[in-house]
Amino acid sequence: MMRKSSGAFLCAGIILALSWIAAASALAVNEAIELALDLAEPGDCVLLAGKGHETEQVFADRVIEHDDRRIADEWLRRRHGSDQDNDGARQ
Repeated sequence: MMRKSSGAFLCAGIILALSWIAAASALAVNEAIELALDLAEPGDCVLLAGKGHETEQVFADRVIEHDDRRIADEWLRRRHGSDQDNDGARQ
């Protein structure tokens, strides 16, 4: 089934998304990922784009452990009580 949407409707959606991104950018990365997952509705896709293969964030004065996949996996476990890791393998 094809969706038919007006240009104005699509623009409104983009503006809303950009507003949300601006608000989320003020949060820590962990909080922004969890906020995106909290706001997602059935059928939505949450894209964690960036350097997903890296497991740390490098700042001018320090390096901290960080893994987007781990944040999303932990959120999914809390929300859905899964006993699988993020690639679907049983633990």
